[in-house]
Amino acid sequence: MSDQVEQALAEFEATMKGVRAAQRDLEAVRTTVTAKSRAVTVVVDAGGDVMEVRFPTHAFRTMPPAELGRLLVETIADARTQARRAAVAAFGEFLPAGAAAHGLFDGGVDFERVVAEAYERAAQPLPLATDPDRSDES
Repeated sequence: MSDQVEQALAEFEATMKGVRAAQRDLEAVRTTVTAKSRAVTVVVDAGGDVMEVRFPTHAFRTMPPAELGRLLVETIADARTQARRAAVAAFGEFLPAGAAAHGLFDGGVDFERVVAEAYERAAQPLPLATDPDRSDES
């Protein structure tokens, strides 16, 4: 049993090392999206927070305010979607098979609850393996 525990611990430590590396890599990621009209460019960080808005042309000066607002909202949404996909790709390999990685990044999964449940399960005693050569003498 000790070998299994040691192997599980080694696998866990390797996974956590990979997760920390992915987190560091994502901290530096910036996603840049330019609207099809080229009137606005938006830069977001890995979490989807807007870091910069640029107007590469003077087209925005002649746009009606409602159109410019709509274009900003759409371009920000596109940038956030791309940033979320990058985050899912970076962390997807560390999740169990079939886990919906996108839910971790779009609010569909309560990550704090998942972690709390994992800690609760980890605190439970391991079931004792039954030894077929040993009879229960109680």
